[in-house]
Amino acid sequence: MGACSVPLSDIISVRPRFVRSVHLERDFYASDAGDGYIVTRGSRSALSLLARGVDEPAYRAQCLSGPYGSGKSALALYFARLMDGTSNGGLRQEARHSLGDTAGRLIPWDSSGYVTVLATGTRESIGACLIRGLEKSLQNSGRAQVLQKLRAKHRLAFAGREVVTRQVVALFEDLAESAVRDAGCSGLIIIVDELGKLLEYTALHHEDSDIQMLQELAEAAARSHQYP
Repeated sequence: MGACSVPLSDIISVRPRFVRSVHLERDFYASDAGDGYIVTRGSRSALSLLARGVDEPAYRAQCLSGPYGSGKSALALYFARLMDGTSNGGLRQEARHSLGDTAGRLIPWDSSGYVTVLATGTRESIGACLIRGLEKSLQNSGRAQVLQKLRAKHRLAFAGREVVTRQVVALFEDLAESAVRDAGCSGLIIIVDELGKLLEYTALHHEDSDIQMLQELAEAAARSHQYP
């Protein structure tokens, strides 16, 4: 049998989403976000843990850690698209097939979904990152009126000066309430990618950034019932 003269590149192609790293905030709004995601044993385990938080408030704050390139951002993107109120039905249907019982506990059966706030950590304070993520997420998802109401009520949090932890927590609690009461969604999801960069900044500028903010947000999530 003779050797094939056709180059391998003419036979096999790789989808573009697999040849670059995932940027959560940028890729979330792409029309094919989450398509083709391969559910591994590790991601299935993580999604099962996240699903537990839907019914049990004590599990609503989670930290997923792992080495560089292990797929944390891709998993976060897939999870966010499954849960978001603007997610396409095809992605959810495929997930129900691949995730089994986990999908039944995780994915809303109606079209409501969740309001999603995405933030990517940089060398800045935790509060500034969270507020920037909130503003961009609400603007990009067409919820400018919700953002306007929040700005009017929480002027100090949006002022750009030193952000007080309690102000930021109250801001997100109000957004969760608005998501359920006004937008008809199931609740609020906050995802912070590249969290390590925020912790690096906090270690170097502890007077400008309060790591306690993460704990208070986690406690607020664990106490959330009517407005998850």
